[in-house]
Amino acid sequence: MVYRESMDVHYFRVTAVDDSFPPRSGTTTLQINVIDANDHPPVFESSNYQASVRESVPVGSTVVTLKATDQDVDKNGEVRQTPDFKNCIFYGNCERFWLI
Repeated sequence: MVYRESMDVHYFRVTAVDDSFPPRSGTTTLQINVIDANDHPPVFESSNYQASVRESVPVGSTVVTLKATDQDVDKNGEVRQTPDFKNCIFYGNCERFWLI
């Protein structure tokens, strides 16, 4: 199995030989670039986040910052948040809040 995170480029030396006498041959190097598969899940810096919010905090204030990383590269390694309306703790206007 080829695993991009271990080695993302492989080189093979290829030699072709004909049946003539004396045999003639040609050699070249084949370079194979391994494209990343989305095979790693995002991992958060912490498994548990906790925050308290005063009721007087201005709308739009940052309450907690979550950070996740992904071992994949390029687009497969980009981490983005998507709304989860089933688990939203802010009822009525979930689109404007971090969803937990």
